[in-house]
Amino acid sequence: MFTFGDAPFLGAPVGAMQGDVVALLPVPGSYRLVTNFGAVLAPKDGGVRAASVSPAVIAAGVISGLNAYRVATGLQPLAVDAQLTGLAADWSRQMPAIGIQHRPLAAVLRQPAWFGYLRLGETIYAAPGFVTSGNVIAGWQGSPIHRETVLDPAFDSVGVGVNVSGGIVFVTADFAQRG
Repeated sequence: MFTFGDAPFLGAPVGAMQGDVVALLPVPGSYRLVTNFGAVLAPKDGGVRAASVSPAVIAAGVISGLNAYRVATGLQPLAVDAQLTGLAADWSRQMPAIGIQHRPLAAVLRQPAWFGYLRLGETIYAAPGFVTSGNVIAGWQGSPIHRETVLDPAFDSVGVGVNVSGGIVFVTADFAQRG
């Protein structure tokens, strides 16, 4: 791990089997590495290796990264919701054909299958080439509207879908407030 923002280089953790790095969380004067095993490591803690680019690893890392970011800002972590995961996966599969756009979530909430969900929110990400969950989380952190959705304290659930098509990685995170 090298410098990030104004955090200094403090070593590169490798080899202690704590999982793949899936997110980078900047903190004042330093950084934390989030792994797909749920570990949050400070510099020199050891134990991580470079992340894979598989959609499942990216999705798991996005969830871990979202929760690490929320916890670092004083919010509760999000529960993974299977129905939201299906919604997000479906949208990530559709975006290569329809373009990068948000799903009409108000229409989704009117469907009977979504009874018990009070609110839905969505963040999307698309980029060519090598994408990690850390890239996704950093992109959302750097965008005020995405950051607002990710850090909405009313949301208690999340589902993430990832699709790779034509060299582009499409990521959808759907958030919900359950009743």
